[in-house]
Amino acid sequence: MVDPIVNSFAVRTWLDSPAGQSKLKILQVICSTLIMGVATLIVLFLVIAPFKEIEKEPEWTLVTVALTLAFTSTGAGFALATIRKPSNDPSVLAAHATQSWIIAYALLEGPALFSMVFFMLVGSNIEKDILLGVALGLFALMAARFPTKSRFLEAMGASE
Repeated sequence: MVDPIVNSFAVRTWLDSPAGQSKLKILQVICSTLIMGVATLIVLFLVIAPFKEIEKEPEWTLVTVALTLAFTSTGAGFALATIRKPSNDPSVLAAHATQSWIIAYALLEGPALFSMVFFMLVGSNIEKDILLGVALGLFALMAARFPTKSRFLEAMGASE
């Protein structure tokens, strides 16, 4: 969404400068780190607690908690991404966009990690399937929302 107050040319020019490129690269490193944390935990927990042939009766409590956390944090992350601080200074816009992105990624990472911890605790294969699906879905959402130059411009309220 383009903010009519933001000078898109000034924002694009600033983002092409060394300061803007540095800000984007730092954000990309932070987001990559959060994505890799989730990916590592998914792989590690799949190795530690693989699916077993003996299946207990599902209890659904931990699945319900994981799904609730995933939906509320994803909604909060998307809502946070649409809030923009009004300013004409590109560095202020970039700082706000960076903060919003990091908080949104943390809101996605938390439920993914909880889902994998719950994956270790449940005994039912159906519960394990759902919890793994929640974690993989949040991982995919994080990967799909990775900050690129055009997404960063959009988050700052500028047009391409």
